[in-house]
Formats: sequence, C-alpha cells, structure tokens
Amino acid sequence: MNAPTVVEFAGRVAEVMTILVELFAGRDHRTVVSPVALVARDGA
Repeated sequence: MNAPTVVEFAGRVAEVMTILVELFAGRDHRTVVSPVALVARDGA
C-alpha cells in the first residue's frame, strides 16, 4: 500500500463523512466535523 494513496483515501472519506453529517444531522454539527475534515485535508 502506498502512503499517498492511503492519505488521499482518508481525505476523501473525511469529505464524504462531512457531507453526510451535514445532510442527516444538520449544520449544527458542522462545527464539530469541519475541524476534522480540515485536519485530514492539511495532512493530504
């Protein structure tokens, strides 16, 4: 397994999770999920 591939996959998952949380839970939880997604993107 290549490290870049794993990192990119993790970033994609984080983005999808953020979208799903926003759709199902509403934007109230966005303040909790956004930092996680940002960290994943910074790592990528």
